[in-house]
Amino acid sequence: ITTHLHMPKDQRFGQAAILTPEQLQDLCNSFPVGQHKYISLVLAFSGARVSEVLALQWRDIKDDYILFKSINTKTKKSREVVLHPKLKQHLKDWKEKYWYQFPLLNKTKNNLERRAPTPDCFLFKGRNRNTHLTRQAFDKQLRAQLDYLLIEGATTHSYRRSNLTAAKDAGMALSDIMQISGHTSLDALNKYLAPNQKEMKKVVGAFGF
Repeated sequence: ITTHLHMPKDQRFGQAAILTPEQLQDLCNSFPVGQHKYISLVLAFSGARVSEVLALQWRDIKDDYILFKSINTKTKKSREVVLHPKLKQHLKDWKEKYWYQFPLLNKTKNNLERRAPTPDCFLFKGRNRNTHLTRQAFDKQLRAQLDYLLIEGATTHSYRRSNLTAAKDAGMALSDIMQISGHTSLDALNKYLAPNQKEMKKVVGAFGF
């Protein structure tokens, strides 16, 4: 049996599908409480790459911004991203209520030591204190949630493309978006953005006689 997958309308040249704000919300809400849910929330409110998010330590979460250190960015340049108020509350909940519980490994919630993270602790821990969760682990869980929600063509890149495109469609200056996204040129940024379908209709509407 051959299954033919239909590519989403907003997918260009095999790029990850762009999700609506409603789809992003449904996606984040679909994860059970745990590391994957909060990774999804950071991605949904920061415009960052998944590799940058997984490498975050608690020292990188400031009162009003997130520091993505040069050692972890694709461009090898540090950047500061304003901390969204909703994300600030989510991270507070993660730090105070849930962080110590994950990953459970061979423990149970009843015998876990409730401890606060130190500044050098990763937000999203791997199998030991000195590692963070792998991209493969998050990707596996993300695919399961996307399948559950019947969302096609989306990947970890969809969070970033969706955020940056939404900012562009809202009229934000591309130069300002670049400061948040970390792209080094407008050409590089434009490859991430999808055209605004409403504006495209206006353009075509101006054609003819």
